[in-house]
Amino acid sequence: MMWFSRISFGLIAVLCVGAAQSSVWEESTVVPVRLDPASRDNEPWRSLTAEEKEKEAEMRLYRLDVFGKQLVLQLEPDQNFLAPGFVFHVVASPESRPTQEPQRSGAEPGCFFSGTVNGEEHSAAALNLCLGLTGGFYFQGEEYFIQPQNASRPQGGEQD
Repeated sequence: MMWFSRISFGLIAVLCVGAAQSSVWEESTVVPVRLDPASRDNEPWRSLTAEEKEKEAEMRLYRLDVFGKQLVLQLEPDQNFLAPGFVFHVVASPESRPTQEPQRSGAEPGCFFSGTVNGEEHSAAALNLCLGLTGGFYFQGEEYFIQPQNASRPQGGEQD
């Protein structure tokens, strides 16, 4: 009976590896296009309140033409990404030279946005807009991840 359980476990492990290898990630390079909020274009006769103008000014719209689809990310600032008192530490090697200007870490207030894709109620987007678009979104049953192209390159190494 012991040999049967070993063979069964081995067969299950091989099937899981095969299943994991069959899921293929598609990858594409896209240039996000920032759009202007168009609320006034839809209703030119309506004037906005000061609060609505402020909210519109904070809103970010990005169009992505990818995988044969046109996706519009409708994003608003979201202060709930980081817990109050969150501390972000950057550790550098002793050989690194200090820079004249402090570098942005991407964890500053005002970097994090969330929203929807193409205005679809069942979609979701969560991105960091500092230092490029980084994050993910869910749309029509598909998960998408986005990062600046240079973020995946090794730091300090050769680049093509």
